[in-house]
Amino acid sequence: LKKYKKHKHHAPYTQPVSMVYGLKVALDMIFEEGLENRIERHRKLAKATREGVKGMGLKLFPEKEEICSNTVTSLRVPKGMNDKKIREIMKDKYNIVIAGGQAHLKGKIMRIGHMGNVSKRDILCTLAALELALKEVGFKIELGNGVRKAQETMDGE
Repeated sequence: LKKYKKHKHHAPYTQPVSMVYGLKVALDMIFEEGLENRIERHRKLAKATREGVKGMGLKLFPEKEEICSNTVTSLRVPKGMNDKKIREIMKDKYNIVIAGGQAHLKGKIMRIGHMGNVSKRDILCTLAALELALKEVGFKIELGNGVRKAQETMDGE
């Protein structure tokens, strides 16, 4: 490391050019939207997603919304339901991917991302697919409740 610091004009390996170009494109998109606007969009999408999840009768993880992330919404898998099956239905039937839990939360939570270029439409489609998948695995749900709550939240923002 000391030797590397002495020779500041050389990188210790070939730089990943595609990553540098990708970073530039991502930064251009952020600057075009405006950083504060992007942060606010993430906040609004997070709020709508959480309201949609609750509208389905599901529980957030964590349950205290003031400590929930504005980039991903985690929800508890309903008792007796298989998160892998729910996510598989969403992917195979609706081409929508959400993540499962990791480590000690594997099988206990699912995660819906709403960062980057995720739009209102993306959230509504994700919630609709989640409702349909839950219904298919036997969860008692009134289709449209989650989507409606999310849409109402979006309209109120």
